[in-house]
Amino acid sequence: MYFDLKQRYGSPRMTAELASLGNKTSRVTVAKYMNQLGLKSKLSKKFTVTTNYKHKYLIVPNVLNREFSVTEPSKA
Repeated sequence: MYFDLKQRYGSPRMTAELASLGNKTSRVTVAKYMNQLGLKSKLSKKFTVTTNYKHKYLIVPNVLNREFSVTEPSKA
């Protein structure tokens, strides 16, 4: 069950999941067994916005228009 849930469940959520399946165990017991088996919950990273669209800097016009076709080889 732990691996089916992408290894994201810790002992509190795992205890609730086991309770919904009819197995009554305490969170401490589940944490103890998870620790013995080396099972830890993987934390998912939160999405953070890194681009500031409201800046006041000069925006350079798109001169190339994504046309990168070459008409002749370079003469270097």
